[in-house]
Amino acid sequence: MNAKEYRAYREEQEYLQKQTRQSTQKKASMSDIYITPSMIRPKIKENPSKGLIRATLKGYSNLNIEIEKLRAIIHNYKAPAGVAIYGNTAIHTSTKRDLSDTLAKVEDNKRKFARLVFMERWLENAVYGLHGLRAEYIIYIIDVYLRGKKEPERRKVARIIDAIHEKGLELPTIEQAQIVINENGKG
Repeated sequence: MNAKEYRAYREEQEYLQKQTRQSTQKKASMSDIYITPSMIRPKIKENPSKGLIRATLKGYSNLNIEIEKLRAIIHNYKAPAGVAIYGNTAIHTSTKRDLSDTLAKVEDNKRKFARLVFMERWLENAVYGLHGLRAEYIIYIIDVYLRGKKEPERRKVARIIDAIHEKGLELPTIEQAQIVINENGKG
């Protein structure tokens, strides 16, 4: 089985698992709702819409962290040679994983990295397109949350959230970026 066949097999297995998950979710009643860690939970003390803005900004930070993690994995990847040195002699080791498995994992990391970068760029363009928000705030959101250049300052973030809430603006969400990237990838 070569890398291409192995990847096709894995994608088929993932598709089947996804179908079984969706069918069980359809059968579940409304009382069986479970809260997952990925769900947005605004702070209880503040206005719910301000909490959603804060959660959206946190989602931007998480996206940036994931991109940086994948960038480091791809940049620092070294292919295993399958050789171990014991003393002065080199011995060929038998790896349990096939080379196709390693290649499929590397290709999946690169594909995921590319999709996340496209999502980041789409979000960046959407934030640039916000009308009614000061340019200083837009640049701050992009630099701190989408690019991760510096740590957020509590007071400035509070001012930005108040300005967004006051003007009734909606920040683009990661889910919107996923939908756009998925639709553009199909064509």
